[in-house]
Amino acid sequence: MVAATGRGLWLPFSILYFHLVVGLPLPLVGAGLTAAGICGSLIMPIAGSLVDRFGARLLFIASFAVMGSGSLVYLVAHSFGLFLVGAILISSANALSNPASTTFIADVFPPEDRDWWFGFNRSAMNLGISVGVLLAGWVASVGGTTAYHWLLLVSALGYFLTGTLVLAIPVMLSQVIASENAKERVSYFTVLRDLPFLGFIATQATLFLSYAVLEIALPPFLIESLHAPAWGFSLLFTLNTIMVVVLQVPLMHLLARFRRTRGIVAGGFGYACSYLLFASVALLPQVLRIPYLVISVIIYTLGRCFSLPPHPALVLLLHQCRRVDAIWRFWVSVALWRLPWPQPLSLSS
Repeated sequence: MVAATGRGLWLPFSILYFHLVVGLPLPLVGAGLTAAGICGSLIMPIAGSLVDRFGARLLFIASFAVMGSGSLVYLVAHSFGLFLVGAILISSANALSNPASTTFIADVFPPEDRDWWFGFNRSAMNLGISVGVLLAGWVASVGGTTAYHWLLLVSALGYFLTGTLVLAIPVMLSQVIASENAKERVSYFTVLRDLPFLGFIATQATLFLSYAVLEIALPPFLIESLHAPAWGFSLLFTLNTIMVVVLQVPLMHLLARFRRTRGIVAGGFGYACSYLLFASVALLPQVLRIPYLVISVIIYTLGRCFSLPPHPALVLLLHQCRRVDAIWRFWVSVALWRLPWPQPLSLSS
């Protein structure tokens, strides 16, 4: 929640900061973020190996240290070069944080409870983000664009503080012993031969593109294309975070009755419907656009609530499954919501 609050302070104004304060055109900002995202994608496989070698806690802390450093680079960025350096640092930290955080939660909680805790963790993070966004909106309304520097500085300090707090989180001793005593080291060639697992990752790659829409694409779309008021995005973003805080845990209890793949598929349909609504908002009169966008964000948020928590829990089961089925069986199973439930092995194996 500490890190999420710091992120919320900076998140609503990140694109606008580089456009209005630093003076970079929006296409150049997009190009820099794309290049940084590619660097992060290249680091992701290495990050997974580092987590296996050095442990999730150490890499989780390192990710927060790099995020804080990248935010400080943003603070002094007055050119595209420095902006790109900061973006690469933060993208690399996110690439490191994703496998580290998932593995760290797996180290803290037993397998039967992970779905619930993945959802609860998302609720707590969104609560922190909502608090940060509300504070940022108030600070920006008082201080204008000059307040962006202070928001960015506090956000960086929040990352450094979070890395320190992670040291105090207890880890299950049995999980640590199982990890240290594991004799088998799985190579990337073994992973590439696991066709059901690769098929699942391929389906998630399309959903992954949806996760950043609310943060990256929607703010400039509202302001530059729709000429919506500045408070419009704050309203929509706050609605998103509050919905996750209130609905995520109850939805996890509901989804526990069904296969995890059904929640992921339902989330995909939610994304698709929300994007159709986003794309058609320009056809409406100005007075109807904000209520229409509210409905769009509600559907988008439900898609995220359905699809995100089951994903890491299912990955943890699939990558421990020794059975290798034909790729076509996997794709047909997903299409029919009939994916066979994998039998997980013990962590020690």
